[in-house]
Amino acid sequence: MTVERRELTIGGRTVPLEIHRMPRARRITLTSLPTKGVFRLSLPRRVSLASGLAFVNEREAWIADVLTRWPSDETVGHGSRVPFNGEDLLVEWEPKAGRRAVRVGNRLIVGGPEEHIAARVQRFLKDEALKDLTERTVRLATAHQLKVTAVTIGDPSARWGSCSYQGRIRFSWRLICAPEFVRQYVVAHEVAHLRHMNHSADFWACNAELYGGPVTPPRAWLRENGAKLHRIGV
Repeated sequence: MTVERRELTIGGRTVPLEIHRMPRARRITLTSLPTKGVFRLSLPRRVSLASGLAFVNEREAWIADVLTRWPSDETVGHGSRVPFNGEDLLVEWEPKAGRRAVRVGNRLIVGGPEEHIAARVQRFLKDEALKDLTERTVRLATAHQLKVTAVTIGDPSARWGSCSYQGRIRFSWRLICAPEFVRQYVVAHEVAHLRHMNHSADFWACNAELYGGPVTPPRAWLRENGAKLHRIGV
């Protein structure tokens, strides 16, 4: 598969377009990926690029409508707010403060060069995510006699967590921006995979048992707010 990147300008707004050559594809498809902030054009092997771009142009009205439902980019800088544990922290830049971001009540104090604010805020969020999610995962697994071999964080665009057959669990660091009940659900979901490496009825029953209640509310929260979490720092 090969990928080419271009830009679309719709109603004065410019968004990335990824063009994927898919050898096994049978038809042209155009997909909205709000978590990545891109549109993906998939082309079968023998379809020309010109035909693909014409396909996109014919769907300009659809693209414009989709863009109205995309979450706005959440840039991080002095005076901006970042979600943390379901609440907002006000980012305050103090040049003489330490270079590691420090939480003081509902404020996040960041020092050093101003152009490094976003990176330092993200570092704070990642550190907090790893600490919080590790503690939750180990505590829950231990309580149910399940073995976790490692807990790590990353930034996947398509899932909030994953569990390997070796007992390694990986989470999206962006979960630290979500409310506690959402993080606890995702932790319970991945720990349940230590017992059921599938999504069978037994798995979902185990997931609800480990979570301690219905899983519908946190799943609904992620469906409604997940794309916005992926736009933080863009």
